[in-house]
Amino acid sequence: MSRTSQPDSAGRSVTVHAHAKLNISLAIGPRRAGDGYHLLESLMVPLDLHDEVTVAKSAGGFRLEVTGPTIAGVPTDSSNLAWRSAQLLATEAGLSEIPSPNALETPGGGGGISANLSIRLHKQIPVGGGLAGGSADAAATLIGLNELWNLNWPVERLAALGARLGSDVPFCTISRPSWVRGRGERVEPLAESLPPLWAVLILPGLAVSTRAVYQRLDADRLAGIARPGRKHQLGLLECFNDLEQAALSVSRPLAETFGSLEAFGTPRLMVAGSGSTLFALFDNASQAREWENRIRLEARCAVMVAAVLSDTSNCRRPHRP
Repeated sequence: MSRTSQPDSAGRSVTVHAHAKLNISLAIGPRRAGDGYHLLESLMVPLDLHDEVTVAKSAGGFRLEVTGPTIAGVPTDSSNLAWRSAQLLATEAGLSEIPSPNALETPGGGGGISANLSIRLHKQIPVGGGLAGGSADAAATLIGLNELWNLNWPVERLAALGARLGSDVPFCTISRPSWVRGRGERVEPLAESLPPLWAVLILPGLAVSTRAVYQRLDADRLAGIARPGRKHQLGLLECFNDLEQAALSVSRPLAETFGSLEAFGTPRLMVAGSGSTLFALFDNASQAREWENRIRLEARCAVMVAAVLSDTSNCRRPHRP
């Protein structure tokens, strides 16, 4: 994850790129005893599609601002994962907590270094599409505040803290091609870089409930109904998603879009996570661009190409211009 540090009128600001993630493979195991989370094993990769998260010292209390082309449905209160990550890090670091919404009525409400803070999210990752935009913002907030507050915590400690916010936050904190296991808290970066990859992302603009997808998967398994997902081979990579058939079963509009694109001949078509984003992987940039144009005409929805950040050296280290 890249970042820049620059002067701010009230002190200093840190800007961090919050990269979207993609599951190249996703195997879902049984629910874990105790907390009810599903065990998973996934090859996850970051994409060059990213939000920008800027944290800055502020003399006017705490402020969260959301801008950008994909802000619809993004909360601007304490339910926002970036807000929650700032609260969590402040508490763990022994700083004053980020104020509650009621405390924001008074300038400087909450007091302390952490209350005098602004967070700006510039959104470009589609919301609710299975690309972990909220988790990426939370991870970027942890990374940025770690530098802004001079905590100097290692990224592994931040990732472990992020696991308390969501299953995708640990991976988004490390932001390197990795095997991810457990409920997402075990992130093992690959020892070698992946070959160059490009993903054509198809954005139907549908809302698909992750909870409903997992409930359908559980119900099917309990009833002994097998809905095997499609498996695709790209070089040495095996691409599959155990949630795919459950997502298509839950959302008829998504299934119709998927079916039309599959009939159109879209290669290696997959559901991203629990949906609603669909994607196709390519090892050639020109082919990805060619299919981007073809799919846009067929699907009549937003389509884009995003490069996979396949270099394992893409770690979150400070970068100053």
